[in-house]
Amino acid sequence: MADPVSATGLVLQVVVVLKQLYEYGKSVKSARKEIEALQTELYALKGVLGDVQDGQNTAGLRPERHELSVMFLMAHEVLLSLNTKLTSSESTKLERAAQSMKWPFDKSQYTEKLVKLERIKTWFLSYMMGDQRTAIRDVQEGLHNLTTIVQEDIAERRTKSLTEAQQKLLDNLAPVSPDSIHERGCSTWQDTNAGMWFVAGAFKDWLNSSSPAPPVMVLMGSSGSGKTTLVSRAVEEATLQSSGPLLVAKAYCTYADNASQKLKNVLGSWVAQIAGTLPSVLDGFSTNTRDRYSVQQLERRIVDSSSLVDALLLVVDAVNESGEMVAIYESIARITTAAVNIKCLVSATPHLLEEDFSHQRVDVQADTMLSDMTAYIDRVRMQNRVLRTIPLECLLDSLLPRTDGMFRWLECQMQYLAAQPTSRVVLRVLNKLPSTLDDTYESILLRVPQAVRPLLTEALNWLAFAHRPLRLGELNEAVIIEEGDHDIDVHCRLHNVDTLIALGQGLLRWDPISSIVMLAHYSVWDYLTSSRITGSLASFAYLDESSCMSMTTRKCLTYLLMTPFAVGVCGQETLTRLRTAYPLLDYVATRWALYARKSSLGTEEMNLVAALLMDEGLLHGNSNFRFWIYNLFPDREGRIAITASPLYYAASFGLRTVVEEMIKRGKVKRQKSSDPWYIEHKCGRSSSSPIVVAARRGHFDVVRVLQEAGADLPMAHLANFAGMQVVTESLKLMRSSEPRSTYYTGWDDTELPYLGIHNNAFLSGPNPKGFPTGPI
Repeated sequence: MADPVSATGLVLQVVVVLKQLYEYGKSVKSARKEIEALQTELYALKGVLGDVQDGQNTAGLRPERHELSVMFLMAHEVLLSLNTKLTSSESTKLERAAQSMKWPFDKSQYTEKLVKLERIKTWFLSYMMGDQRTAIRDVQEGLHNLTTIVQEDIAERRTKSLTEAQQKLLDNLAPVSPDSIHERGCSTWQDTNAGMWFVAGAFKDWLNSSSPAPPVMVLMGSSGSGKTTLVSRAVEEATLQSSGPLLVAKAYCTYADNASQKLKNVLGSWVAQIAGTLPSVLDGFSTNTRDRYSVQQLERRIVDSSSLVDALLLVVDAVNESGEMVAIYESIARITTAAVNIKCLVSATPHLLEEDFSHQRVDVQADTMLSDMTAYIDRVRMQNRVLRTIPLECLLDSLLPRTDGMFRWLECQMQYLAAQPTSRVVLRVLNKLPSTLDDTYESILLRVPQAVRPLLTEALNWLAFAHRPLRLGELNEAVIIEEGDHDIDVHCRLHNVDTLIALGQGLLRWDPISSIVMLAHYSVWDYLTSSRITGSLASFAYLDESSCMSMTTRKCLTYLLMTPFAVGVCGQETLTRLRTAYPLLDYVATRWALYARKSSLGTEEMNLVAALLMDEGLLHGNSNFRFWIYNLFPDREGRIAITASPLYYAASFGLRTVVEEMIKRGKVKRQKSSDPWYIEHKCGRSSSSPIVVAARRGHFDVVRVLQEAGADLPMAHLANFAGMQVVTESLKLMRSSEPRSTYYTGWDDTELPYLGIHNNAFLSGPNPKGFPTGPI
């Protein structure tokens, strides 16, 4: 039997703990994120221990054997404590089952174990890389003092934390956090000099210039040239190296998250970050999530805050990935004109700006990126056992002349080379790499076996047009839906949960901590949706937005109409069980109408909509319609679902063609009655009519259809819930040809129509993103 205090013994112990975590994961849903984080660290530790075991007798600079033994013992103690905590101490089967439903760690204990595992893994990595003894001793000393450090850190964060009301306000102002993208950008340059040519050069000169200079710097480079890396470094250097009180607020636009592209969310994110230093910027803002903040209000708060600091730097990355790019530029111009001590750093792909837009342009040139690329190649090489056997000069000579300043191209090639089994294969393929980024994506797609290409294409479709980032479990469920399905079981589902990640290597990016999957880069989306792919051998992966929207609408409705969901107001226990068994349920229930609104609903789509919203039996008993509404609003008595009207929710989501079809089919009743199909039937949380909810959402094309059908729009009632702005727009636009107000500050595709988003399994905690949860 293997010595427990050895590499082999520790690997076996890691396997035992992983199995225990897997069992907990099946029953303790409230600790899913904690379990996933521990599993990630344990899998990483298991891999490192395997390398330690393989290389224990290899010559080279190594620490004394005693130090290795000490670290083995520490790892054994941590794994043993995890094992003890996760092992049931109850004697009876019933007691053990009850205990298995409860997560055994409080927050401080969990944090302590997670950080210890990370430190131990880092030590072993340092051991394998031949780091100096002093560095290793520092890690060991830090490990011994870890409990104290963690406790002090928790206490410090607790004292600095905002009140619950303030946090609620900040979540409402900034539903999208820039931190994850910022941290990913920082990870590419940490411990290197990457990006310093820009940060220590043009950026520093512009930021610290005492002479009049353009208030806006625009960093321009082609997609994949590494702009996000440069922006993240600029943010960090500005924060750390600035002389005097410089306040920095950042925002990252991304094609993968519609909410990040909205001007109001960019401004709200800036305001929320400024409030961390200047809480007074929030004075006068209501914590009532039903209140909507205008662009002008947010801009004024940013300008006002600048009078309290020496300088304010606003940053927005990848503005070209926003559908509101022009509006963002206009807002930046207004802000920087109103306050002379506000500067703004913007990154984008090359494009022309208005002549009167005062800015300094910096272009990402191929030659300026060579040092950054050299550092990246060297780092990836040193982290890979096969690539370490290839001379650095060989890789540099082969790759650098072909990059043409495209960091993304280099990243894809290094990923491909790192996946090769032997040095000989690496050398064989090194000079056969594709020459452009488009060719790279084509070669990746062509390497996918033909039998599973439809599976990958399906995944790309869901990710390319997702309304919010998808978890891997949700994506795995989405790709297996077939039109006509009445249920999904083990025979339909993927047996290996990482199948899509393996198939899409180079095209997909997966975060093992959050389990979020997205396209690896904006350039992937650009290639898949462009005409450039249609004439290539990879044309099977072409994503036409109109076709994709229609197909996704059909698959969402197919999923909602499945037999297991024909249970009406089923009760909390059944609802929880169904959400667990069908991981895509929440996404489909809250997003299908958003896809339908962007689709040209043909016969197939309308038949499915009719099955959900117009079927003869949908208002009685256990219908899929009642279940859909109950899933959105799972109140204990199911009052909202029981009184719900299909016409009301079609109007609420802005489904004009569906409302017209309901009227055409004679479903809508004009004579006053208690029938839910009565055109003035009131339901929802605020007991309002279909025309009122349509006006409040800004769906004025639906308002006109309902008015023409005989509905009355009571302006006084509307003003109580939406304010005079919406009333004014209602009156104005009902007389015009515009389908929707360009000034309306109400709901958009990314702000769900007062759905019960706080019950979303994708989000943790009580409504963490601050989506409005007021009445409808």
